[in-house]
This record gives sequence, structure tokens and C-alpha cells, in this order.
Amino acid sequence: MYLHLHKHDHLHSISSQNKLNIWPQVLEYWEDLRMYHDQGHAHTITYKQACVLGNDLLLLFRKRVEDNITDIDSTTYFVSNEGLVPFLTLLGLFKDSVPLTEESINPERLWRTSKFASYGSNLAFVLSSCGETGWWVSALLNEVNIQLPGCYTPYGCPWDRFVESYGFLQNCDFPNLCGGISYHLRRSQIWHVLYTMNNWE
Repeated sequence: MYLHLHKHDHLHSISSQNKLNIWPQVLEYWEDLRMYHDQGHAHTITYKQACVLGNDLLLLFRKRVEDNITDIDSTTYFVSNEGLVPFLTLLGLFKDSVPLTEESINPERLWRTSKFASYGSNLAFVLSSCGETGWWVSALLNEVNIQLPGCYTPYGCPWDRFVESYGFLQNCDFPNLCGGISYHLRRSQIWHVLYTMNNWE
């Protein structure tokens, strides 16, 4: 994804000093737009494949809730931004009401990767037993509480509410999701090979 400035673009009419001030915003937006298309909300296939992480999270938490396991434990995954950002997208985080485009820069956009996907970014889910009131799920992004879509507060929500919002993660069919795509790619490659070998015109 490239941000191309046309000859008649509005940036050309801006004074030299203002151009210096706007270029950091343009470069930041270019990176946001690139990641939006590569790992974000632009294409469902780019984030649906992160369902494996969500499925595992749901299974681990469900086992602890059903077996009433309250001792302290942790499960840790180390992933790059190419794994983290699609998972954040799958959770519905940082989704703007209007999709990002190359036409204009929305300074109020939620999708600002410099804020949530810098080098060393991290995401933590915490399952807490609250005695008679039940179980509570909260999330922290870069060590700061974050409000998950479906939860009413940045401090999390009850287990039942979390499952209601993210129960779809149980239906992760990764082999079918990615296998179907690779099948179509293989099929097109076979036709290309046949075309080349037989000199079809």
C-alpha cells in the first residue's frame, strides 16, 4: 500500500514550514494505512486467521472456570506484530466507523498503530475469581487496561458477558479457512503451468 501525492494534491499548496509539520502525520498515516490493509480491518482473511489464539484463550479460561481452578497460573505466547495486530483486529479493537482510505487523513481515527502496535507491544488477558460474584475477564494492552468491545468498562466484564461477546472464537476452523485459499492458489498455479507447457494462446 503506497500513499501517492498527486501534482494537484492539497499538500502542494501548503507553505514550506507547514509542509515540514504535516509530513510526520502523513508518514504516520501511511504506516497506519499499510497495516490496516495488511493486518487490520480492511480484509477479513487477514484477521480471521488469528482465531487460533482466541480459541486457545477461550479453552484455557473455560477449563479454569468450569473446574473452579483459582490458583495463579499463566500461559504466555510470544508473537510479532504480524500475529498481535490481527488478533487485536479480530477482537474488534480500534475499528473506525469509516474505513481508512488514501483520500484523507482522519486525525480522530482509532486505528493509530504507533499507539498500540509499536515494537515490544504486548497484550494480557486476566481471568479473576471474584468469589460468589463469579469470574471476571480483563485485558491490558501495553500494560494499560483496555475496554474490550462487548464489555462496559476498561476494567473488563463478567465471564458470561465475555463468552457472549467472544464465543465465536470457539468456531475457529483454521485448516478450512487457510486451506480453502491455498487450494484456489494451487489451482490457479496448475492452470498457469499447463498454459506455459502447452503454449496455449
